[in-house]
Amino acid sequence: PRLAILATPGAGKSTLVKRLAVAYGFPERRSDADDHLPERPWLPLVIRCRQLGETATLPITEILQRIPVQAELPDLAPAFRQLIFRSLRSGSILLLVDGLDEIADEGRRVAFVLQLRTFLATYPAASVIVENVVAFEVAAALVDEEEATLKRFRRRGASIALEPANTAYEVRILPPNRVRIQGKLIGLYRKY
Repeated sequence: PRLAILATPGAGKSTLVKRLAVAYGFPERRSDADDHLPERPWLPLVIRCRQLGETATLPITEILQRIPVQAELPDLAPAFRQLIFRSLRSGSILLLVDGLDEIADEGRRVAFVLQLRTFLATYPAASVIVENVVAFEVAAALVDEEEATLKRFRRRGASIALEPANTAYEVRILPPNRVRIQGKLIGLYRKY
C-alpha cells in the first residue's frame, strides 16, 4: 500500500508509525493490540524527518543505509545494506516516513519528496506510509499573551508559522513559547 496520513498535531500520527514499526519488526507482538493489521512479512524502516537535516536531499536508499550508523551499530551496516536491497527487490519493505512537515527548510522538503517519488518509481512494490501534519489549520492564537490573531498555522521545525490569508502581510515565525493556540476555526458565517 501507499498511504498518506494527514492530521492535526497530536492526533496520533507518530504513534501509529511507531505501532506499525513494532508490529512488523516484532511479529510476535502484532497480537498485543486488537487493530487487525494484515499479516505481511514486511521489514519496517522508519525515516524520522526531523532528524534528517542536510541528508534530506539524499536518495532514499542512502538515507536508509545510514540507519545502522544512527543506531550506533556501524558494524552491521554491510549486512543491513544487503537486507535493505533484498527486501526492496522482493517488495517486503514497509517504509514509514514520520513527520514530512518537520523538514523545516522548504527546499530540502521538496528535494526529499522528489527523492521519494524516484524511490517509488524505482521500487514499485515497496509499501510506503507518509505522515504529515495538515498544513494551514486556521487558529485563534494569542501572541505574547496580549495580541489575539486569526491565522493559518503550522510547525516549521521547532517554530510556529502564523500565516495571514492576505498575502500583503508577512508570515510570522515564532517560538512556541510566544504563541498560545486558543482554538481553531471550523467554519465562517457571513451576513451581508
